[in-house]
Amino acid sequence: MTTPLPDGWLELGGCTETRSIDGSKWLHLSDDNSAELRESSRNKEQLSKGVWSFDPAEKRYVVTIDGAAMHYLLLDAHDIPGCMLVKGTFGRANLRQSWFSRPTAPAMM
Repeated sequence: MTTPLPDGWLELGGCTETRSIDGSKWLHLSDDNSAELRESSRNKEQLSKGVWSFDPAEKRYVVTIDGAAMHYLLLDAHDIPGCMLVKGTFGRANLRQSWFSRPTAPAMM
């Protein structure tokens, strides 16, 4: 018997692997609702684990790492490569606390 995918998983698409705007942090979301935050500095790397969920009423993703819950909106324009987990609102996004995907390069023919 297969486990059903969590609410919001299919909509995440390419936003399961994201990084911070300065490139020093990476956020990985898995289909078992687990989350991993990797932070790099000059001499060390830190890995923190947590969970994520989707609130369908608010249409927000909640990522909880080390007991701190952060709420995000998903920005995914299907005709533009990449996506973003937006901290705040679309009109007032906190870009330093938002997450950005790295679009994959189109296949060369």
